Amino acid sequence: MNNDSPFIDAHTHKIPTSNIIAIVNILLRRDDNHNEEPLISSNVNQVTYFSVGIHPWYLENWEKSIDRLEEIANVPKVLAIGECGLDRTRETPFDRQKQAFLTQISVSENLKKPVIVHCVKAYSELIQLRKQAKATKPWIIHGFNNNLEVAQKCIENGMMLSFGRSLLYNTKLAEVIKLMNLNNFLLETDENEVPIEEIYTKCADIKAISVKQLKLELSQNFNKLFNNVTS
Repeated sequence: MNNDSPFIDAHTHKIPTSNIIAIVNILLRRDDNHNEEPLISSNVNQVTYFSVGIHPWYLENWEKSIDRLEEIANVPKVLAIGECGLDRTRETPFDRQKQAFLTQISVSENLKKPVIVHCVKAYSELIQLRKQAKATKPWIIHGFNNNLEVAQKCIENGMMLSFGRSLLYNTKLAEVIKLMNLNNFLLETDENEVPIEEIYTKCADIKAISVKQLKLELSQNFNKLFNNVTS
């Protein structure tokens, strides 16, 4: 890893510019035509990677998507399974969410690829399911927006956190990241228009380090998770 490390966007729904390494989300769903799967075969930036998963918001006929999920997930540029997970704010029955999530955890373990997790108001259940599944691959909690106690419990249970746009205005979240070790998190844009560079600048300010140093640290985190794909 050279000293001029790249910006890394750990979770996004947009194809990045050439100076950014990103994991672009591929959404598998059976209920409409908004499938992002064609992205993987398009002529995208060579430093663009992908994750593929079945989101807890879209579990209509999710069982029919598992074979396709496993097929796409075998592609080398697909680094992770997800986003998938648990969301207490949705009407989808929680047991159905857990079943879909456990199935995708199994895919992650079989393919030896990390999971990008969507979790809303279900952190205790998330940790319980990780233990129940005896999961060994890392999980990345995308868009983390909770307190330090929850953050520490996630980290203690084999998870890394990813922070996004909320870091720009949420002072409580800024206090969380201020107290965290640099080797426990990544940064992301998700569906937002805010540039990843702006999120890095804010995070570096909170941590009282240079953007260059932050880029180096988070590049090391990324390569540890994904077997040195950027080296």
